[in-house]
Amino acid sequence: MPALMEQNDAHFGHLEKAWHGMGYTAQEAHTPEEAMDRVGMGWDVVQQPLTLLDGTPVHSHVANTRSDDGTVLGVVRDTWVPVQNRDMAAFATALGEVDGEVVTETLGSLKGGALIYMLMRKSSYVVMDEDEVRPYLMLANGHNGRMAFSARFTSVRVVCGNTWSYAMQRDAPMWTVRHTANVMDRVQEAKRALRLFTEAAEDQAQVARTLADRQVSREDLQAFWLEMYQRDFGAVPTTPTKKVEENRRERALDAMTTIAERFDRERDLAGPTAWNALNAYTGYVQNDRPVRGDRAESKLFGNGAERTAATTRAALATFA
Repeated sequence: MPALMEQNDAHFGHLEKAWHGMGYTAQEAHTPEEAMDRVGMGWDVVQQPLTLLDGTPVHSHVANTRSDDGTVLGVVRDTWVPVQNRDMAAFATALGEVDGEVVTETLGSLKGGALIYMLMRKSSYVVMDEDEVRPYLMLANGHNGRMAFSARFTSVRVVCGNTWSYAMQRDAPMWTVRHTANVMDRVQEAKRALRLFTEAAEDQAQVARTLADRQVSREDLQAFWLEMYQRDFGAVPTTPTKKVEENRRERALDAMTTIAERFDRERDLAGPTAWNALNAYTGYVQNDRPVRGDRAESKLFGNGAERTAATTRAALATFA
């Protein structure tokens, strides 16, 4: 079982299995509320008081727990207001009224319910030949006190499962609500954000096709990948004199080999292009590079998503 998905987590998917291969897959469409009921995600966050070992009450913080099994999701300040799972489903239903083409495709929980996600999908587009990209508006919520309720733009490149977070002014979530207010009071504001989703999907398709039109030499590829690697993981010693420097250089050489192999494997699909160069590098970052912690969390919420967005901008600056 993936480290991020625990025994009491759940996943609902429409038509296709989840990226982690687990959960329930439905052939028929479900409303967000129906999907949550189908996979047992109708539980609430219940805030429990805290005490010290000697019995002294802690008034400044409370423990967020699951109403169904008592799992502790996190410790938060007593002013923290939970966005319940059913509130999130109702919110998604309200967003779905904006554009009939947007459908709720997946929802689920991670880390025992500490992270909740939902993907709303718009029509996919093809960059070149059969290279399909699917844009999503991702709703994400944290019950552990570390994440605001947010809507952000992301996508998945179907051929290899890479998430592609392209942004110019969209690096940060497009829209957030802190856990101090009723989320349903912000529906109208979020609907405006969803309209921006349509514009962002069109922008992203144009960026992908621009990069797909630019052929690149092997020398330019290697220079680009090395620049990105050193930006993300530190300088590579050219003449190592210590064991630690030798190891750093060896890891970099292994990385360059893996990235080049990815590029060559997809050459028939994406060609010797800047689009292929971008995806070869982000594929390494997301899927091949050894990571501490959980790879899936990084792809969705963490460094993997941030590095992908930064690499896209660098590819545009270098090749477009």
